[in-house]
Amino acid sequence: MINLGAVQHERGQYGEAERYYREALAITENWYGKEHFKTASNLTMLGRSLHMQQRLDEASDVLRRAVAIQERVFGPVHPRVASAVNDLGGVALRRRNYDEAEAAFRRMRDIYTSVYATQHYLIGIAISNIGSVYSARNDHKRAEPFYREAIAMYDATSESC
Repeated sequence: MINLGAVQHERGQYGEAERYYREALAITENWYGKEHFKTASNLTMLGRSLHMQQRLDEASDVLRRAVAIQERVFGPVHPRVASAVNDLGGVALRRRNYDEAEAAFRRMRDIYTSVYATQHYLIGIAISNIGSVYSARNDHKRAEPFYREAIAMYDATSESC
C-alpha cells in the first residue's frame, strides 16, 4: 500500500496517495501498534500527501505525531526525526509561519550535521530550506549565503548521492 501511495504521490495524485497511505497506516497500526517506528514512517508519508493537498492543519497534526514517535523510538537526533521535521517545516513555510519553518529547518540541519558530520547532501537540503525561508520573507540578501552554501555542499557530495 505504501508503494502504491508513493507511485500516486509521484504522479501528483495526492488524494489517491492519501487513500493508499491511510490503508497502509491502518494495517501497520494494527500489526505493529500506534507507537512503532513503522507507524511513524506511514504517518510521515500521509502527512506529505495532506501537505500537497494544502490540508495544512491535518498535515501538521499527523507529522507532529510522526516526529513524537520517532523521537521516542530513536531519540531526538536521528535521520528519521530530521526527515519528519523537514516536512513540518514545509507545512510551516506554506502557512507563512516563517519562524516555525526556520526553526524546523535549522533543527533538521543540526540533526544531519550531528549524524553525518560536515559533508552530506541532506545537510545541503536543510541549508537550502533555511534559505527558502529568507526568500519567502523577501530577505534575499540573507537567503543568498544559504543557497551558496547548499550549492557548495551539493557539489562536494554529488558523487555520494
